Amino acid sequence: EGVLEYCYKGLWSTFCSLGEREAIVACRQLGYVQYDFVSIFTDGRFNPDASNTSYFENFTCSESHTEFSLRECNIVDSCQSYCQNAIGIRCFDFANCEEGDVRVMDGDITQGGRVEVCANNIWGSICSDGFDFTDAYVVCKELGLGESEPTVYTDSHFGDGNVPIVYSNMGCRGYENTVLECTKQEFGTFTCSRDKVAGAVCQDACEEGTTRLVGGREDTEGRIEVCVNNIWGSICGDGFDFTDAYVVCKELGLGVSEPTVYTNSYFGDGNV
Repeated sequence: EGVLEYCYKGLWSTFCSLGEREAIVACRQLGYVQYDFVSIFTDGRFNPDASNTSYFENFTCSESHTEFSLRECNIVDSCQSYCQNAIGIRCFDFANCEEGDVRVMDGDITQGGRVEVCANNIWGSICSDGFDFTDAYVVCKELGLGESEPTVYTDSHFGDGNVPIVYSNMGCRGYENTVLECTKQEFGTFTCSRDKVAGAVCQDACEEGTTRLVGGREDTEGRIEVCVNNIWGSICGDGFDFTDAYVVCKELGLGVSEPTVYTNSYFGDGNV
């Protein structure tokens, strides 16, 4: 990954315009030939100080993008082009996930974040076009997270990541066990800007303010979890004392004497 440069008339030039087909060919020319996936970045994330002047306008490769080098594509070089940031790309050449796996990334809690799915053994994100709570419900169900209607986020609320946007216009009905079973548009058949990546927060079927003890050897001990905004969460040990624990125990109907307080994740930190 990095800022893409092309040797043009003996000089290295950055890109101000780059299509998906042309980016795939550029990756092939760089030796990444295993996958026809690519991420294109226009926000200057790799080098904001890279030259924003390109010695050409753009390249045009065939619709089937069968070329293995940008030299085989047509170049439009009637004039130079200027842009806010030079274009960067990320190529892919290895498998690091199992087909159909899903995950949520970069959220504040483990139950929420940017939705990513393994497509052709590459982690990719989903365009928010057409992505609704039914699609998010299937994601949450596949992850085993939450039983209630999830919250959907669009416009890259959790960031766009650095993976390709592999699906768009998801059409889940709710009964599917995996997003692979849902109708959708796949990479190469749609356009989606990187500020439109879908995210979701999976919701638990819990009542606001409800508490529970988890991870203990007996029902009367464990890590304290409380339901906030339909999500189970834990309590930080900082400042937590026997008076706080007494209220928890009273709410749970457990014990009337002074409770024992454990800090430093004695019963584990859980996944909430």
